[in-house]
Amino acid sequence: MAGLLTNGNALFSSELLTNQIAERLESGALKALMDSIGFEALSILLFIRDPLEHLASHYQQVVKRAGETKSLKDWAKRYDIPERCADALTAIKSAPFASATVWNYSKEKAMIG
Repeated sequence: MAGLLTNGNALFSSELLTNQIAERLESGALKALMDSIGFEALSILLFIRDPLEHLASHYQQVVKRAGETKSLKDWAKRYDIPERCADALTAIKSAPFASATVWNYSKEKAMIG
């Protein structure tokens, strides 16, 4: 996870943050942390990919990096990234100090480069 703090703003980037934000919003831990460092608002820019494109890419990564041996069909049964993103967005919407913008990377690749 990368982090950058300037002018009272912090920027963090990680594929793992979606789950962590949802869990910490629901527990109140994120608000407590924000209060302790003087942050009043949380703005989240969530980059997503089309689920089928991401599923295929994610599967290839776990085969290459972790030696996954299940078939794509069997491995896909536990693919829950879209549900985790939806849960995170629900948690963000319920927090009055938080907001989110969702950007579908799959549809905007040409703009990002």
